[in-house]
Amino acid sequence: MSEKKILFFQSGTFIGLFAVKIFLAVLLSSCGAKDKLGDLKNKQDNIPKTENKEATEKNNPDTLRYYYPVTISGKDNNATSVDTARLSTYSGSLLKAKEPVIYTYNGHDVFRLLYFSGNDRCKIISINKKDDKAWVTVKVLSRAAFLKPQPNGRFVPALNTDGSTDTAKEISFSEYEYMANIPVKSELLQDMNESTSIENWNTFANEFKELNFFEMPSYLNEKPDRSNPAFWILEARTGGKYWIAERNKPDGNFLKFCNNLLKLEH
Repeated sequence: MSEKKILFFQSGTFIGLFAVKIFLAVLLSSCGAKDKLGDLKNKQDNIPKTENKEATEKNNPDTLRYYYPVTISGKDNNATSVDTARLSTYSGSLLKAKEPVIYTYNGHDVFRLLYFSGNDRCKIISINKKDDKAWVTVKVLSRAAFLKPQPNGRFVPALNTDGSTDTAKEISFSEYEYMANIPVKSELLQDMNESTSIENWNTFANEFKELNFFEMPSYLNEKPDRSNPAFWILEARTGGKYWIAERNKPDGNFLKFCNNLLKLEH
């Protein structure tokens, strides 16, 4: 490859990453906006409160539109909702990484982090436990995936009973044209699944207790810094309960826990 071609490729890559950064900044900071990626209506957007929603949706997984609940309520029954434009991007990225939906299923305990750095790659890292076995999954995307909905109008494809995607059914990975044509293509760069010790799981479980995670507000809907629109979306399903917390400026034990999850990549 000639020097001229190399410079052109590097320039195109830089422009592509800049485009991703700007798009994420606008999209993820649009608190309360309508669904910009499809603007489709769905009666299942309002998820019942935590203790009831699993029984409702587990019997009919085909009603799921996103990988995360649009509305979620804790013990105080104070519901918090999230901008569906963000959920579209989150869901598209999780689908591109072929991740399961965990909020309506209770097959095993799991802590999962979806991390958008705001610049280029996004990471999905989880530590899991079932009975006496524990394992870690690490997936890295070249950038966020801005996928169109499936033909049924939802961002979640057909699912198996454990929340994983049903690969026997057709899955669409088609991106919106204005993102699909940028130089940096959305692709899975790393896909790691390996066993870990129960002791390692217990370390995370003990750190998790310090978070009071199930008492934390779920969606804060704060506008991120547009110069670095990083987002941290932490899910936990443990002890038969599920919760999610979305932050763009994490601190304290929450940030410590997420950073320890990120260290599992290495």
